[in-house]
Amino acid sequence: MPQHYVSPVWVYKYPFELVATAYNLRFPKSDRVPLMMNSVVLEESKTDVEEIIRRRCQLRADAPWMMRKISGIEAVFFFWTNRVNWKDRRLHITIKNETFSSRVFITEICIFSVHPQNPNWTCYEQEATIEFRNFFGFENQAERLAMDRYIQQVPKGKQVMEGFISDIRKNKIVIREPYKEPKPEVREQPQAEAAEPCASKETPPTERFFQRKGSQQKKGSHGDLEKLEQEYIHRFLGDLSPREESNLIQLRQKIGAQREKIPDDAVLLRFLRARDFNLEKAWDMLCHHLTWRKHYQVDRLIECWEPSPAVRQFYSGGWHHHDLKGHPVYVFRLGQMDVKGLLKTVGEADLLKQVLAHEEEGLQRCEQATQTSPGAVSSVTIVCDMEGVSLRHLWRPGLRVLDRVIQVVEANYPETMGRLLVVRAPRIFPILWALVSPFIDETTRKKIVVYGGNDFQEEGGLRDYIAEDYIPDFLGGPCPCAVPTGGVVPKELYREKSGDEPHGEDGCALESAYTVTNV
Repeated sequence: MPQHYVSPVWVYKYPFELVATAYNLRFPKSDRVPLMMNSVVLEESKTDVEEIIRRRCQLRADAPWMMRKISGIEAVFFFWTNRVNWKDRRLHITIKNETFSSRVFITEICIFSVHPQNPNWTCYEQEATIEFRNFFGFENQAERLAMDRYIQQVPKGKQVMEGFISDIRKNKIVIREPYKEPKPEVREQPQAEAAEPCASKETPPTERFFQRKGSQQKKGSHGDLEKLEQEYIHRFLGDLSPREESNLIQLRQKIGAQREKIPDDAVLLRFLRARDFNLEKAWDMLCHHLTWRKHYQVDRLIECWEPSPAVRQFYSGGWHHHDLKGHPVYVFRLGQMDVKGLLKTVGEADLLKQVLAHEEEGLQRCEQATQTSPGAVSSVTIVCDMEGVSLRHLWRPGLRVLDRVIQVVEANYPETMGRLLVVRAPRIFPILWALVSPFIDETTRKKIVVYGGNDFQEEGGLRDYIAEDYIPDFLGGPCPCAVPTGGVVPKELYREKSGDEPHGEDGCALESAYTVTNV
């Protein structure tokens, strides 16, 4: 299967003409590009507006020494075509392999263009495709290996460009001035001929340029939404490897081609992380999520959902400030919550809606935290207080509901939990953990830290994760906590239900939502 790479948009804070001149310093060869052994110009055409140069470049084979010796190949050849339009300030580069061209297909496209918001900056985009055919049955392995080697060289490209730009300034190399439209020649004509319409009907050059530019923007506006600047990724999404950046952009492009609305970038990134950045698996998981989201009308949940008085009083979970890294903190007093009473009072559907409402609020809090924090905040810290947990929490119908809730949350809100701090775990906790842990994936289990008794107050406890001023008062800290204390639900609030397992009034819709989730 062909391997694809798509880069984010890198921004050089230099004019286009300077960057284009710097790029051409690698030809015919340069010490800054050790792989470039030599290059020969095959075709060349130049005008005041456009230059097209086609070269045959000899590159040092980027392969281990032993592999080069076995194959006897020390160099490979590529066709390198540079097309620069000085008027549009755009450099389009196409690179294709000549060596092994009957078995191996390598295509690289690089584009330098003017930054849409700052005419003195230059944007750089890069994408590549590698495909092996009839390669002795090792096509997939060879493609992945070749793409890995290619991606390793990607970060070096910007360093090379910065070096060439430094050389231009150090050596005072003359760069081309920005293109200017030639002034139209003014001819004196007799007054009788001035009214002829042939000249006035022609659109002036400046108007033609803006008409073409406007139509391009309208046609490519959806494509522009699929581009991500590298600085934006670093600031709002965190440090990603080149392959992770590429998979994120490809996922955006894939969903943008099929759906009118593109989910938030942080949401796409969470689904990719949940599937170890496997693009196809993340796409499949995301499609199931979007189907479930539309079916269950989750987008309206925050606006329309109003928890009942019983949920407000007895559901002992809620948000509480943030941890040392700026992640929102969610406090869940499981030991104080009467799961059986809540299910018999409000039903399974309303309990799930409350969980989903808190999940949606958590996404909003992460987004807000990212705006005010120096780095990206994409997950939350959960403090689960187990004091009061007893055999009543092992009620079988309640455990089945918990199982389904966990499935829904893991399928639709992956990678939202950064850390789970279980405090005051009782002696019954190992039994409860044995019942619940099979429903939790291995990656999530590694994020869980358990404290028995008062161990959370000692070194290595809560203070390693949450500032002293924000530790809740019921855990010995100074900070008042507004999370409901829960308690036993009075039986007079119970609603009559048939069967062993309680359901809400819209239980059928809830069950269909579970079915969609588990496709």
